[in-house]
Amino acid sequence: MKADKKQLGEEFWERMELVIGDSPYSWASQHGIPKSSFQSAYERRAKPLDKTLDKWAKLTGLNAHWLKTGQGNPQVPTITLDLPPEYNDHQQAIQNISMGRLMEALIFVDEFLEETNRTMTAEHKAELVIKVCHLLAIMPELDDDQKQALKDTLKIA
Repeated sequence: MKADKKQLGEEFWERMELVIGDSPYSWASQHGIPKSSFQSAYERRAKPLDKTLDKWAKLTGLNAHWLKTGQGNPQVPTITLDLPPEYNDHQQAIQNISMGRLMEALIFVDEFLEETNRTMTAEHKAELVIKVCHLLAIMPELDDDQKQALKDTLKIA
């Protein structure tokens, strides 16, 4: 059991070295990872708990599944949603958002991320929420099948 934990820790830190580079503490600090938890795991070459890795994934934009298992792509794929050019102006976008539609878009994006086991940086998530909000504004009567089709489109983006 102890040998398995040690091996998992070594494999984890080998993966991390691919994204950290030569300055691990600087990298952790730049991404808002608390020094104490990073330093403890790094110096012991121990794999952090899954809940810690989930936090690190959110702070860094790394794929949580990759952090935990080494499977898949280290980076979370960027999700794009093409809208007409008039919806790319954030000032106009903010003026046209209703609180109810914004909540619906936020719930939609959260459900999509949970269903696909993806994470995003806060900035990317905010951009996606605004785009979905505008899509809901121009197509307010989306039924459940159409919403599922939109989620399926995002999965392959």
